[in-house]
Amino acid sequence: MKKDALIVYGAVAQQPATMGSTWEQGKHLLRRLYDRMMHKHLKQYRVDYRNYISKHAYNKGDLAITQASIQSIKNHLPKIVAILKNWGDLEDTSTNEAPLAICGSGYFSPNNQLQFPSRLHRDLAWIRNGRNLLMIYGVGVNLIDPRLEKGEFSLPAEQTGFLSNFLENCEHISVRDATSQRLLQSCTSRSIQLIGDPALFIEASAEISPEERLSADRVHIGINFPFHGPSACSRINEDLRIYVIALKEIQRQTDCLFHYMIHYDSELLVAALLRDAGIKLRVVHGDVDDLLHAYKQLNIHIGGMLHSCILASSTGTPAIGLAYDIKHSGFFRLLGLPEHCIPAQPFEPDRIVSLALHTLKNEQELRSAILCRRLELRNKADGFLRSALQQFNQ
Repeated sequence: MKKDALIVYGAVAQQPATMGSTWEQGKHLLRRLYDRMMHKHLKQYRVDYRNYISKHAYNKGDLAITQASIQSIKNHLPKIVAILKNWGDLEDTSTNEAPLAICGSGYFSPNNQLQFPSRLHRDLAWIRNGRNLLMIYGVGVNLIDPRLEKGEFSLPAEQTGFLSNFLENCEHISVRDATSQRLLQSCTSRSIQLIGDPALFIEASAEISPEERLSADRVHIGINFPFHGPSACSRINEDLRIYVIALKEIQRQTDCLFHYMIHYDSELLVAALLRDAGIKLRVVHGDVDDLLHAYKQLNIHIGGMLHSCILASSTGTPAIGLAYDIKHSGFFRLLGLPEHCIPAQPFEPDRIVSLALHTLKNEQELRSAILCRRLELRNKADGFLRSALQQFNQ
């Protein structure tokens, strides 16, 4: 085994180029202008995320997971070389002698027919070809099925068998939430450790610059509404005008400035539509450090993307999660704040306003509790990594 390298395998380990061609940028800009005009004048107009698909777009939460995983690993092995591989790219890996670390995100996520993706079957074949799967670190299961949360859910027999075979290839396995732990543990005799999401332990790589500092004499609230898939697109079309009602009432009562935290480039349209509707907001559109710097200075955050809530929590900022998947409730329960996770649909403006005002009132107490729980989970994650990585010191 190569003792100075580790393959870090993540949903977004190697980020694509951040800028597309001038033509692509111009096309998206013109499309946003068209969608804004149509949305303003036609009440039944529906926007479509597919008009903003780009090979340059990526989920910044997934990139944050990879960056956080590398930070945590290097805390134990400062000289380790991280070989970055995106999901689906293992077969292109020639560095056979380096062990593999599967890091975070919803790696074990079946489709609507409860079938695991072909990618997992290819990964298992690659691993069985003499490779060393060193650890599965802070992964989860994404699935919109309330039975999974209640412990009433089971996979089809052939999928349970596949998952069992997969897990038997790894000695060190950890997950981000209790629901994922229950599902994986039901398929293996190996211990499944619950450590939290790796991105909860991320640290900004640079200090906040003077230009990034927010005014201390105003309330600052982060917001994020997903817009990069069919379900998210439907929620935007059905609920955007109700979002505006809630946000305007919060703004009326607090005179806050909203900060739209862009986690996927297609969300630039959502931010523009909210601004067109009269919401006073600033757009935060940059790299992971830019997001972390903004999150740290917010008073609270209201997020649809789970990792917008996780990155806010990593800085101590209290978050309200708009859950469209079991992963949201799993995170907030682990954090000790289940009441801060509410359904994305039906979207209830009065409930959002009430919870936002209550969270603002108790901001400092919540900050302390979040940072305390983060430290507890980080200690668990460090214990897991210490055990998993000890062979590098032999």
